[in-house]
Amino acid sequence: MNRERWSEMAESFSAIASQPAFGETLCSRCRDLLSVSGAAISLLTATNVAALCASGDHYAALEEAQFTLGEGPSREAFLTGQPVLEDQLSSAAPIRWPALAGLVRDARVEGIFAFPLQIGAVRTGVLTLYQKEQAAWSQAQHADALIAADALTHVILSIQAKAPPGALAEALRDVGSYRAEVHQASGMLSAQADISVSEALVRLRSLAYVSERLISDLALAVIARRLRLELLGPNTRCTD
Repeated sequence: MNRERWSEMAESFSAIASQPAFGETLCSRCRDLLSVSGAAISLLTATNVAALCASGDHYAALEEAQFTLGEGPSREAFLTGQPVLEDQLSSAAPIRWPALAGLVRDARVEGIFAFPLQIGAVRTGVLTLYQKEQAAWSQAQHADALIAADALTHVILSIQAKAPPGALAEALRDVGSYRAEVHQASGMLSAQADISVSEALVRLRSLAYVSERLISDLALAVIARRLRLELLGPNTRCTD
């Protein structure tokens, strides 16, 4: 690994996290450093997903859908601990990830390259890179993406180490489109139905799938009290 390039990226990511610039996130910095069309970063545990940031609405929707639908390169990269690369996504998605095919078409994405954020066996999330044009993924791009993923992991873990147990560090919440509303909605649904927050999150994701809506939109409906958990059954529908 090119240590000079690693230090350059780590310093750049740390600067964004410590003093986030207006309109800039870790994702937009990754996009620019790696010369791709878009980027998204998700932080994950065995039971939860936090969308840290995305450099555009289409990329945020694609990232969110992969974990809502339970398929896609970002999810595979996290589960396997290996990069998942596809530079002909429009033709591969209907076969490899059929549930994503419609979103891929709408977003006009031709390449998707997912890299796990991990140190040894400890896996914290995924960096996913997107390309609008159809072009082969080069060795130089791959090497740079691996460096970026490793540097990001160290920066994120360093920041998170200062947070209270079970909470996302405030600095990480401030550097991207962190979906705090999803977790707030899960807590409200948990109280309504007397179930665990994890189970409430599963039900919220299930509703997003069957209603073909973004989970963040549904979370805002829950927070605004336009949607209650009793609607999350066989006859699922939204009141908003």
